[in-house]
Parts: sequence; structure tokens; C-alpha cells
Amino acid sequence: MASEEKKPKVEKANVASRQEFLPGYQTIDKFTQESLKKISLATKASNAIPSDRKEDWDYYNTFKDFRQVMKVQGDTVKNKMLSLLKYNSIKVSNPGDNVADNLEMLSEANDQLLERISMNLDEAEGITKV
Repeated sequence: MASEEKKPKVEKANVASRQEFLPGYQTIDKFTQESLKKISLATKASNAIPSDRKEDWDYYNTFKDFRQVMKVQGDTVKNKMLSLLKYNSIKVSNPGDNVADNLEMLSEANDQLLERISMNLDEAEGITKV
């Protein structure tokens, strides 16, 4: 009878060990490795875009179709950033089309995220601010 009692405990341990960290990822390490691979590929693709010479950009920019595609893609990226920030309760103003304003918005969002991380780490260590 003692052996019968041990079997359910082993089965429970096996079920718990099979749970995924995130859907499609068994552990945080696998998630991190896969994410870093994707970031590396995105960086590689970004670096392949001709941007070394301003003359190339100026030339491409003379074409209406190029400008339209760049506008649509820029708006898509900006909207995704704003949606991601809104989802994470990061309050920033919509910067419009000005590049400097977009960079300022990202800087503000980064500051808010780092402050939140700092507070959560302090809370996890048992440090409370008065």
C-alpha cells in the first residue's frame, strides 16, 4: 500500500514539470534564447537597409511610392509602440510625425519602465519606500 501512495505524488510532480513557462517555451532560458535570435535577425535586416549615404536616401525619397510606403510603415511602427505602451499602462503623449518628439516619447517611456522595474525589485527585496 505504501507504493500506491507514492505513485500519485510522482505523477503530480511530472505534471508540474511539464508546464510551459510561456506557450511554446518550456523555460525562460529557451524563451530568452529564441528572443535573442529574433532580435539578432532583425538587427541584421535593419543593418542591410542602405543608410550609409544620405544621397541614397535622398534618391529613394524622390519616388512617391517610396515615400508612401515609408509613411505607412512608420505609422505602423509608431502605432504598435503606442499600443504596447498603453497595454503596459505607460502614459506618454502622441508625438506626431516629428522624429525628435518620437525619441523624446521613447525616452519618457523608458524612464517610466525603469522606475517601475526599480520599484518592483525593491519590493521583492522587502525594501519599502516611505
